[in-house]
Amino acid sequence: MKTFVKKMVMFFCFVFLVPIVWGMNIAEAQAATATPSFSKTSVTLVGKGKTYQSVIKNKVAKSKYQWTTSNKAVATVNKNGVITSVNKGTATIKCKITYPSKKTKTLSCKVTVRIPATDVEISNTNLTNGAHRITLGSSMDFDCTLAPADTSDKVYWSIGKGDKECIRIDDALTGKVTAMKAGKVTLRVAAASAATKEAAAKSIVDDAVIIEVVGPTATVKSVDITDANTIVAVFDSPVLESTVLGTGNTLSSNIEIILRKDAKGITGNDPGTLKATLSADKKTLTITTAKALNGNYGINFTSNIKTTDNIAVESYYKAITYSDGTGPYIVRTTTDDSGLVAVIEFNEAVDFSNMKVSGAAVVNSSVPADASTRSLLNNRLNYIPSEDKKSLSINLNPMVVTDRNKLFSVYISGIKDMAGNIPATVYVTAHIQTDTTPKPQARVLSVLRTGYNTITATFDRSIQTGGYIIINNGAWISGVVDQTDTKKVNYIMTSAADLATTGVQPVQIGNWNSYNVNPTDTTANTMRTFTVNFTMDTTPPNLIQYTYDADTNILTLTYNKDVSLASVSGVFNARYASASDEISPNTNVSYAQVTHTLGNNVIQLKLSNISLLGIYTFTINPGLVYDNYKNTNTARDITISNTSGNSTELPAPYRVYQSTTNPDQIIVEFANKLDKATAEAAGNYVIAGVPVVRAELTKNTSDTGATVTLTIASGSATVTVERPITISGVRGYNNSYGPINSYTTSLEIKENKKPSFAGISFDTATRNTIKINFDEQIQGTMTVQVTQTSGSYPAVLPHTVSVSGNTVNIILTSLPAAGSLKVDILTNSITDLAGNAVNPMNPSLFVAVY
Repeated sequence: MKTFVKKMVMFFCFVFLVPIVWGMNIAEAQAATATPSFSKTSVTLVGKGKTYQSVIKNKVAKSKYQWTTSNKAVATVNKNGVITSVNKGTATIKCKITYPSKKTKTLSCKVTVRIPATDVEISNTNLTNGAHRITLGSSMDFDCTLAPADTSDKVYWSIGKGDKECIRIDDALTGKVTAMKAGKVTLRVAAASAATKEAAAKSIVDDAVIIEVVGPTATVKSVDITDANTIVAVFDSPVLESTVLGTGNTLSSNIEIILRKDAKGITGNDPGTLKATLSADKKTLTITTAKALNGNYGINFTSNIKTTDNIAVESYYKAITYSDGTGPYIVRTTTDDSGLVAVIEFNEAVDFSNMKVSGAAVVNSSVPADASTRSLLNNRLNYIPSEDKKSLSINLNPMVVTDRNKLFSVYISGIKDMAGNIPATVYVTAHIQTDTTPKPQARVLSVLRTGYNTITATFDRSIQTGGYIIINNGAWISGVVDQTDTKKVNYIMTSAADLATTGVQPVQIGNWNSYNVNPTDTTANTMRTFTVNFTMDTTPPNLIQYTYDADTNILTLTYNKDVSLASVSGVFNARYASASDEISPNTNVSYAQVTHTLGNNVIQLKLSNISLLGIYTFTINPGLVYDNYKNTNTARDITISNTSGNSTELPAPYRVYQSTTNPDQIIVEFANKLDKATAEAAGNYVIAGVPVVRAELTKNTSDTGATVTLTIASGSATVTVERPITISGVRGYNNSYGPINSYTTSLEIKENKKPSFAGISFDTATRNTIKINFDEQIQGTMTVQVTQTSGSYPAVLPHTVSVSGNTVNIILTSLPAAGSLKVDILTNSITDLAGNAVNPMNPSLFVAVY
């Protein structure tokens, strides 16, 4: 009976469960045949806060859905599958499906959120007459700003309307362009979903700028009045001195200072005579006025000002108002190297005509100074104004010894600046003292031959007496302190033996004396020996630049070294040609030397008999100038025009020399930037007896000039001898200068025949020496490895290497066994005496040992 009941229970359970299991199987079967999936697996939302309802196809009944996002900062999703955009970027939306059978499946949808740009603007333009200027040959990176700032769009730069050859777009993604041709063209930038030409062409979110490509330009960067007597102008490029400075360092007529009226009709003060100086880099012009500036002024720079590349500076005008309401004051007081001359420096030029000095007293002392000291300090006539009126100097040598090195104060009154302002307290207090405290003796820094008959010693302090030198144990020569630099002493050779001295020779120097030397310091009493190279510079002075000012008839000749004019006056025989082709072949143009302060390498000549308008061509004859070694210039043809103001021929190179590391190379250095095509034309350089096979422009800048490296045929210079070099046809960059005329100079060119390997041998006499022989005398170093190759095992043999004559000697530290030795050349720095490297040779050599 119990068995029957159990069977009935099991039967009814079976009947109950069959439909359930059957239904589950049907649902999963459906899932297997029709898999759930997103209707879209990739969605793009444009803008923030935009929504998208995810749709799942082929859902399985009674399944559960779990939604997630990979990046909430880009897009979110709720429990119903609604996606909301947050910010630009990409995110992956996933939905995990759990079937009734507990099995799972995950669906993925890539969401891209794009924030489109609404505006784009080019941000770094500087418009002149509606266009942004770029200099021919230069490049510029343009920038732009997008709105909104968090846009996902990209930018693409392209060329719009205009002359499309004017610019080249180097990078369409960053906006880098290069100016290729003078003219105007439109540069366009567009924002689009992709940084492509096609996307940019369809975009309506864009901006554009007109680009004007101009030739090389130069400008005035700034002009400022720095004090009542000083105007400072800064150029963006080095300028020619002759176009900003007149005769005697007056201001050129190319720069004009105009007196203007203020609102009350009062005209600015007349500045009087204008002087000017140009800085070493030729970019800063300092104008000094004879009278004080006060009021309104206009400063005008004309385009007649030229850069060192002969480019006209753009015309420039600036209106400036200067009002000097501050009186003069003392900046500092110093003493010179003697310790006995005090210099009182003021902040500006001062009118000392009514100056009074009083109240001389020792500072912080109850002991009065000697009456003679007070008289010395209180006497206004003892104070000497400087040329620029910005300082006073007083010689304190008469001061009694007991008052020396004490600090004194004096009151200076009755002074005013050039605008009439007096000191804030009516007077100024100057502190004055000597400095005769004992100091170490001056040290000799160098001894050099600086001229044909001059030896110059340079010291670390100013020298009082120059002492003596002895050349190669010869006669004593007394020294004279240099007038322009008291730290230098010149010793003048007069004997024929000294003047004829060559090579490196010993020079003894002693018995000099500086100022305020400690009595116990006797270092100068002992003769010191220096080695001095007496070999004289034999290269002629080279004319590297010439300019002619038609307004003043001043011809300015600039050489590559310090020179002197052989005669203060003379005549050039010129060929004159007028604009109407009237030609006069023998026109005498007279010249006279002009005093200037432009440097010892500059000669200025005042030309006369040049009144007819036209072009004058003449030769600067040999011997017009000479250098410190009495080398005279070579002949040079120049052409000037008294209608244009400046010469147009490319200035000659200032230096030509043979490379010390590669005798195949001749280096030619110019002060100006060059035209690449003509500079690299090998035919423009002719060296007698030596073919030039290549010319390479290895440096070319506006600031530091150009360097051309000439390569001569290897082995073509068979002997060391002086050879003439002629240069012609080379132009300035962008036609800033016309082609150089036939310019000739001379250069000692060392032979460039490379030494060749002449065999290897074993010295049977010493039995420990291997000789590597060459066909000429050599120098340098070589490292080798020597291996005994005979026998059961190769052995590396210790050795030393030396060079003598034509031979590299390898000295073995022990005698090798009979057989064969292998010599491997590890490094080879052998050259001949002219510096020519050896011809290529086998790196492994063999020699037999007997």
